Amino acid sequence: MKWHTFIVTVMSVSFGLIPILGMLHPIAAEISERKAVLVAQDLVVKEGTTQVVNEKHASSKSIRLPVYKPPKGIGAPGGRVGGGTRGDASAMAMLFALVPDHLGLTIKEQPSLYWYLSKNEPYKLVLTLNHQDLVSPVLELTLGKNGMSGIHSVSLAEHRIKLELDKEYQWFVELVVDHEYPARNVVAGGRIKRISPPEALLVKLREADPNEVTAVYSEAGLWYDAFDSISDLIVKKPENPEFSKGRDYLLKQVDLMEVAEDEESVSMIGDSTNSYWQYTDGPFVHAVVDHQQQE
Repeated sequence: MKWHTFIVTVMSVSFGLIPILGMLHPIAAEISERKAVLVAQDLVVKEGTTQVVNEKHASSKSIRLPVYKPPKGIGAPGGRVGGGTRGDASAMAMLFALVPDHLGLTIKEQPSLYWYLSKNEPYKLVLTLNHQDLVSPVLELTLGKNGMSGIHSVSLAEHRIKLELDKEYQWFVELVVDHEYPARNVVAGGRIKRISPPEALLVKLREADPNEVTAVYSEAGLWYDAFDSISDLIVKKPENPEFSKGRDYLLKQVDLMEVAEDEESVSMIGDSTNSYWQYTDGPFVHAVVDHQQQE
């Protein structure tokens, strides 16, 4: 009797568990799927910046050249301002916004803005960021007393500025030559819009090698993120010339040949350095990338 009771009890419990287990399977699958999405989203830290994991592998491996594919449905071309000189072109600096000549996209809430000044100038730089629905600037910064040659960058995160989703912004950097006659000032700028990252893109970023992240962003039409990621690799791993080649390749695709050729000529000179200027919340930080002295 005791064994019979035991068998009946075990069978009752087992049959009772079958519907419960049936309910648990879809729950477990849902939890697993959510974990996968969260892992992918973790690659987009706060404003959408891809974490560069396994950095030790990024210093020696070749990168996949980034092929920039302009996004569809962004309207007519245009929006890049500047690229010229003032006065004698042989004596005066050129100022370029490092953007395509159309609305540039980002998935970052707080991206970085880049521009290039070809020569040192004894004039201050002023950066302005405008929102499409606001009259007053979202951000206005005076960046040092002198304009130094090289690539410059401002991180919006450092200044606690967040881009609204699906809103267009315009930004300008101005070399203030004459306060009384602003028409003499040299101005460059571009357009930027933040979009939601598609889930398929997050999966690609999760699976990409650190050296392939720029190519993933480029193929997705995310100019600002592509340029920021390759610039970040250049600063972190200056001994790898492949990264500078990748950035030059990006610049040439958006008709910024002058900047790419200028940067190439600097990196070829044995006793010179490639300067990269970052402006944070306070005095700017000068990060020097020296391809000759690094080993």
